[in-house]
Amino acid sequence: MTGGRGFVGARLVAHLLADGKDVRVIDDGSRGAAELPPEVEMLDADVRDAEAVRTACRGVEAVAHLAAVQGTGNFYEIPDVVLDVNLRGSLNVAQACSSEGVRRLVFSSSSEVYGIPSEFPTPESAPLIVPDATNPRWSYAASKIAGELVAIHTARRHGFEFVILRYHNVYGPAMGWDHVVPQFISRLIHDEEFTVQGDGSQRRAFCYVDDAVAPTAAALTAAEAVNGIFNIGNPAEEHSINELVSVLEEVSGRSIRPRFVPFEQPGTDRRLPDVSRAEHVLGLRPSVTLEEGLQRTYDWYAPRLVETIG
Repeated sequence: MTGGRGFVGARLVAHLLADGKDVRVIDDGSRGAAELPPEVEMLDADVRDAEAVRTACRGVEAVAHLAAVQGTGNFYEIPDVVLDVNLRGSLNVAQACSSEGVRRLVFSSSSEVYGIPSEFPTPESAPLIVPDATNPRWSYAASKIAGELVAIHTARRHGFEFVILRYHNVYGPAMGWDHVVPQFISRLIHDEEFTVQGDGSQRRAFCYVDDAVAPTAAALTAAEAVNGIFNIGNPAEEHSINELVSVLEEVSGRSIRPRFVPFEQPGTDRRLPDVSRAEHVLGLRPSVTLEEGLQRTYDWYAPRLVETIG
């Protein structure tokens, strides 16, 4: 697994170990530094290091490629790094799967590949779009579209299996600081001005991380998943950003007065996945409500943020 010390990766490691699987992780700790159990074989290396990736893939049955630079702030501030890590990493992993005889590659993609979708819920058959190549906002989307192409066509040419997972707004404890949920919590705890880009009407289907991990694990072995593309998310928990703020008020017990600021370069107003394929093939069964998930997330972040104040 690449990115096994990161947000989704560390939970996937725990899930696989609980299922009795042997796990090897390659991660340089730059996007998450979770402490993994001693039974995990750990390689401290960058996915841009092709030889290290080949070593990590040697002798393994299946690879989950999760390593990537993400987070909206990074899309705008370091789009070249986003592209470099994500593209080189995807090429290295796919080529290593070919050279080392890996049976299956599971590639972690994103709802961002749909650009600005026009169909809701959005099916996997919707076109993949980069709306504006000059807008750094779409650097991540472009890297994930390219990564899908690399995984699919390298697998087809060299005879191994692929599975593409398009995650939709996965959140939870220890997800870093580059996403809207931890940023909102940080502003609240630090008593900073609570800015919200746009008017808060933008809608997202929020998926708690544990609900995304189980189908990810299933993608590594499920026979029906071979060469499939699946949306991973929780359409039952579609909320506006304003509704997210209201739930944060409830779980934190604090009053929030948002100040709305213009988008520098806006993305899409809505993301809502059609997850029927993942439900049927991967057993996707989201169960955590936004209230429950945000409470767990707030309870994880709040004491750590309070420590930074002291």
